[in-house]
Amino acid sequence: MEFNKKSECIEEQYSKYMVQGKYPISGKVTLGENIADNGGTKLSYFAYHDWLQKHGTEEFALPGLEYTNEQLFFIGYAQEYCSHARPKTEYIATLSEIHAPPKFRVIGTLSNFKEFSKAFNCPMNSTMNPEKKCEVW
Repeated sequence: MEFNKKSECIEEQYSKYMVQGKYPISGKVTLGENIADNGGTKLSYFAYHDWLQKHGTEEFALPGLEYTNEQLFFIGYAQEYCSHARPKTEYIATLSEIHAPPKFRVIGTLSNFKEFSKAFNCPMNSTMNPEKKCEVW
């Protein structure tokens, strides 16, 4: 029952996202992959922190970038989903694709992750730091 309730939160969250401001994503069709994105990102983040504990937590800043290692982790995650699709392709994907569109894979996953909100100091109740966060794993 607990899993179903937590899954329902994810389904409802993603069903509110609109492609091009008018075509809803099917939170039901994309549910399995949305849960995987949320859980996998969390797992990789904690694995990264485990590595830091074993190898030292010294910050290694990249020249010219004023981001923390925490922020760079999340930027790297988001960059994986950089893409551009034609409007018709985006629309067709909302009808049958098991993955949410890339933009919403990033927004949905990171807005559920309190460590992201903390790393970027997102204001409470902003898009990327909602009070209600969905968490399955």
